[in-house]
Amino acid sequence: MQEKVSNLILQGKNLHSTFFIHNKSYHQYIQMHRVDADYSFDYKDYSGTCRMSFDFPDLITKDNQGAELIIKVVNLRFKNKNVSISTSKLKEMLLTHLEPAKLELFERLSK
Repeated sequence: MQEKVSNLILQGKNLHSTFFIHNKSYHQYIQMHRVDADYSFDYKDYSGTCRMSFDFPDLITKDNQGAELIIKVVNLRFKNKNVSISTSKLKEMLLTHLEPAKLELFERLSK
């Protein structure tokens, strides 16, 4: 398979049950550069749903094995329409909350 496939995009629900992910013998050949995931959130006084993108953009475009993980809030919807905060401000709050965890994981895994 390594000689036949250089780039493959997997999209859909329940990807964790596909043989690429489920069968650990394939893991050494898989290099994921982006995952989009849908979440429900309940943060401070706000709740709703959002889609997060976890991406290593330089991994593919520049073949950079040391590419930085970029986290983006792609879509955000409030459960209650009458909220006192803008979506951009809540996105900023969510990302500020996630950044320390990202850095801590980087430090732990890069050793």
